[in-house]
Amino acid sequence: MALDDEYLRQMAITERQFMANRVKSLEARVTQLERLVQYPNAHATPYTEIKAQAAQQQATEHLYAPLRSDTRAVIDLAAFARRLIDMQDLGHAVTDEVRELAKRALGLK
Repeated sequence: MALDDEYLRQMAITERQFMANRVKSLEARVTQLERLVQYPNAHATPYTEIKAQAAQQQATEHLYAPLRSDTRAVIDLAAFARRLIDMQDLGHAVTDEVRELAKRALGLK
């Protein structure tokens, strides 16, 4: 009989503790919801944290522009123009006028 009373007393204490913890968590949640209703932007990220995130993102971004889709063609055309200027490559097969135009296109003249 005494064992049953002790067990019931422990169960009552445990249940009260559980309920007290549950009430505290509900009170905290209600307070949080009230704060959001009164100040909807209270949960927003602080300004300094936003600046730190932006600085970190900027530091990890590439400092060069991404290649356009036609960049490869421009590089190939510049290489071809250089070959036209070079007398050891294609320069012997074209006229002097073509070589001059290739130099002008490359900005060499």
